[in-house]
Amino acid sequence: MSTHVAPPVNEGPALDPEIFAGLLELVDEDDDSFVVDLFGSYVTSYAECIEGVARALATSDPDGLRHHAHTLKGASANVGASHLASLAEHLQRLGESGRVEPAEEWVEAIADEYVRVITEVETRVPGFRA
Repeated sequence: MSTHVAPPVNEGPALDPEIFAGLLELVDEDDDSFVVDLFGSYVTSYAECIEGVARALATSDPDGLRHHAHTLKGASANVGASHLASLAEHLQRLGESGRVEPAEEWVEAIADEYVRVITEVETRVPGFRA
């Protein structure tokens, strides 16, 4: 008998303050292109991973779910989207266990958290637009 676990809701900031501050330290005072490019790459990576997760769910492919969730977890952790990374890790574990259910609820939570991440980046990095 499996126990249903609902995705946790992030009550804090979408971006880990320490990680984001570290990224900003890498920025030239007059040129924020590094962070803009980093988050631009993240947007692309997110889209590719979510498309892969959707394909895995549609075809009941736990290995595909594991792979794309793992990639999303790493990309999210790299930009400081720690909560999103932890949600993706749950999907990864589902795939590792040979399951793709109940992934839909977790994918919805990831999509909601992604909106929070991008909104926060757009607010904090003036040159960035998703």
